[in-house]
Amino acid sequence: SMNLANVAFATTSGQVVGAACFLWGLHSRSLIGFQMPQWTYGKKVLSHVSVLLAGAIARMTTYNGMTAAAVTFGIESAAAHKIAFEAYWFLSFLTEPSFTAGNVLMANVVSVSVKKARQMCLVLVGFAALIGVFLLFGTNVWMSTTLFTSDQAVLSVLALIAPWLACKVFFSSIVYSIEGVIIGLGRERYLASIHVMNCGIMLAWGAFATKYAVGVSALWSVMAGYQVLRLVEHSIYFATQKVLVKEHARMNEKVV
Repeated sequence: SMNLANVAFATTSGQVVGAACFLWGLHSRSLIGFQMPQWTYGKKVLSHVSVLLAGAIARMTTYNGMTAAAVTFGIESAAAHKIAFEAYWFLSFLTEPSFTAGNVLMANVVSVSVKKARQMCLVLVGFAALIGVFLLFGTNVWMSTTLFTSDQAVLSVLALIAPWLACKVFFSSIVYSIEGVIIGLGRERYLASIHVMNCGIMLAWGAFATKYAVGVSALWSVMAGYQVLRLVEHSIYFATQKVLVKEHARMNEKVV
């Protein structure tokens, strides 16, 4: 039988083989070479990557803080939290197409026309919302099964979490799409600053939840609210900063 160590080895091996095949495919099509890049390009890449890394660390710290709070509520709550989180990570991969499309398309579109950029944003967010609706209903059905556990105590806690998980997945789908647009427009510094600020808010909530033992359901209600908070922040940012107009002007200045 396959034990945990073998599963971990198989997963790691799959990642290594996949990465090797991907790099070889790029090299065979002359899209990358195996020589050292010039420092000018490396410095530019590092400046962008470091900002994105700061945002990623802030998000992961937020989620780890919520897990640290969940384990203080008992074994059943910790187990239900783990199952719900695994489901969330799996379902979040289904929202990646709209995120990636925003990364790839927005810079080219906004350089041509602000109107077309707005239309592209609406299409991406609308597509993400449709995916989110599908995932919202699918999550509730999935969490009512015994796919991950048959323990009734854990299932009862999972039933309390499921509605909040479904809401989190829905809003996350939309937020992820918008954040793809933000990165595509080169506004990753704003995005990183928002993630760092929200990390502080959520860690404060985690400390409060742990101190007063609010329970895993309340914890997940705020985790769903975390996605809503990001949606509101991004909406305000686009409404007040005229991001598309400014990026269109900046890109056309470069051309001139």
